Amino acid sequence: MRKTFGILMIAAAVLTFASTLFSCRKDSDCKAVITARYLRDGRAAEPAAGCSITIGESDYSDSVRFVGVTDAEGRLEHTWRNEAKLKVVAEIDGHSGMAMLQLVKGETVEQEVLIPVN
Repeated sequence: MRKTFGILMIAAAVLTFASTLFSCRKDSDCKAVITARYLRDGRAAEPAAGCSITIGESDYSDSVRFVGVTDAEGRLEHTWRNEAKLKVVAEIDGHSGMAMLQLVKGETVEQEVLIPVN
C-alpha cells in the first residue's frame, strides 16, 4: 500500500512538472502586432489593408524572417521564439515605409509602420 502511494505521488509530481514546462514555453514566446498606416500630410491616416510586410533581412533564417500581408485593419501578427531587433518594411502600390521592431521575451510588442503617400 505504502509503495503504491509513493509511486502515485512520484507520477503526480512528474505530470505537474511536465505540464509546467510546456505551459511556460508559450509565455517565453515573442509576439508582434504590426499595423501599417498611410501617412498623409504628416498625419497617420487610414490603415493600409493588403500591405506586404517583410520582417527581417533576406539573408536571415526562415525561423526569424517573416513575410505576410495585412488584414482589413492594416494589422499583421506573428510569433517568434527568441528576442531580436528586426527591420520591418511595409510596401503597397509602389509606396513603402520602414520601422524597427524590438521583440521582448514573453511580451506582445505593437509596432506601427507609416507609409508616406501624396
